[in-house]
Amino acid sequence: FTRLPGEMLGAYIGARISKAPPNVRKYLGLGLAPQAGVAIGLAIISKIYLPEGDLILSTIIVTTVIYELIGPPLVKLALRKAKEI
Repeated sequence: FTRLPGEMLGAYIGARISKAPPNVRKYLGLGLAPQAGVAIGLAIISKIYLPEGDLILSTIIVTTVIYELIGPPLVKLALRKAKEI
């Protein structure tokens, strides 16, 4: 559960560097929550090449399902708070 705070911090720093408006800086990270396809791809590769691959894949699948369930409401919240919708 450190992925979302990391995304939020990274998005904030990137938005600040690019001089994005304050509402974008504040809420961009929440919009990144449902982006999990890369994690699943890497987990599949780990299953092939690592002895712990099954455990890694199972963990990533479970956490991805959780993030995919909470991600869309977080994106909606971020868009509302940023006054984009």
